[in-house]
Parts: sequence; structure tokens; C-alpha cells
Amino acid sequence: MLSLNLFMTITHIIITVTFNFAAILHGLTGLGFPMITTSVLANIISFENAIIMALLPSLIINIIMLVSQNERPILQELKYYLKHYWLLIAATIIGGYLGVKLLLILEVVYLYLLLSFVILFYVTSTFMGIRWRIPSNPITLILFGLIAGIIGNATNAMAPLLMIYLLSTDKSTQEIIKAGNLAYLTGKIVQFWMLKSAIFALPSSSLLFLLLLTVISIVALFIGIRCRQYVSKIFFVRMILIILLILGIRAGINGIMLLLG
Repeated sequence: MLSLNLFMTITHIIITVTFNFAAILHGLTGLGFPMITTSVLANIISFENAIIMALLPSLIINIIMLVSQNERPILQELKYYLKHYWLLIAATIIGGYLGVKLLLILEVVYLYLLLSFVILFYVTSTFMGIRWRIPSNPITLILFGLIAGIIGNATNAMAPLLMIYLLSTDKSTQEIIKAGNLAYLTGKIVQFWMLKSAIFALPSSSLLFLLLLTVISIVALFIGIRCRQYVSKIFFVRMILIILLILGIRAGINGIMLLLG
């Protein structure tokens, strides 16, 4: 049975601040919550427990992002995105299943290295201003959905791959955020279903802390959404890239040290 053993006050503070910060950024930019929280938590607790800690808040946040600021009634909104992105979503579900299997069987050293590679690849390409040109067709939808599902549910770093694909299209920012969060949501549902026994097996103190983090994250998310029109998104995107760069390097160092040790 998994246990998180989060009894040190300083650990609680670090985790709470991280979840707050990541949720605000997610509200502002539409991405980043699972990747940031997992990257930080993986330096404090085990990789698998870091995934579990971020799961419930991520699930709720993705639902809120989908139902907020819609251009149409919610059912029409879902119908539109399911019609245009069902292949991406279906592939994400299959990839998500395989990703959780990898999380449970793969040695943590390879998860650290995989997380580091995905984050550093995303950050480097973004800083260099690389604009990916990927044709939008059923093959690329399935390919990116499958890869994003596998890597996303194994490391919680689904956003880079989905954003690389979605940003290569001519879709609006709103549609990119919505499509990305719908894909994240399906991946999180698969992740939750496969890890629910581990979540409910947590000590009551850890479950209470997890519920508190979820509530705090929801409040912070709405703050981020509210601040979209007042705060420069470019500033926050650059800040998140710098943070991810540091976390990606740290994850890579952890992986290399475990590999050599």
C-alpha cells in the first residue's frame, strides 16, 4: 500500500505553494498544472506518489477549463470538439492506459529521464522560437494522441506534445486550450481509473491534505482565469518556461545519478 508520509510542515508549505502557483498559471495559459506539480513533487516524494498527488486536482481543473468561457452551450461545445478531435482523444485514451502501465512497471530512473527529455525539448524549442509545421490529418491526430497519452500518464508531461501539435494548426488560442484540456481530461480519467485503488489506500491524513490541495487549486485556477485579461500572458509563459527548464534539468540530474549509482 502506498503512503505519502507528509508530516513535515515545510513539505506541506512547499507542496501547497507549488499547487497554487501551478493552478494560477494553468488558469492564465491553459496548461502546466500536472507538469509543474509533478516535477516539483518528484524532488520531494517518490515519482509514483507525485503522480498520485497531482491526479485529483488535475482532473477537476481540466473539467473546469472545459466548461468555462465557452463560445457555445456546453453540449454543443462538447459535440464540436468531439467531432473534430475524436481521433486525438481516442488515441490519448489508449496511450494513457499504456502510460500508466509504464508508470507501474518502469524503473524510476527512466521516468526521470523521460520527463527531463520531454520538458527540455519543449522548453528549448519554445525559447528558440521553433514553429512546428505538422499536417493535420487522421494519422498525425492518432500518432500525437498515442504518444501524448503514453508520456503524459507515465510522467504527467502531456502538455508539451499536445501543444506542439495543436500550435502547429491555424486554430484560435481558445480552441487550442479547449482541445488540449479535453485530451488532458481523457488521459486523467484513464489515470484515475487505473490508480484509484492506490489513491483510496492512502492514509486518512494524506487524503485530507489531498482534498485541501484540490480546493486550494480550484480557487487558484479561478484567480488565474480571472487575471487573464489583466496580466501579460507572455510574462507568465516565459516564467513557466524558466521554471520548467530548471525542473527539467533537475529531473535529468536525478535520473543520471540514479542510473550511475
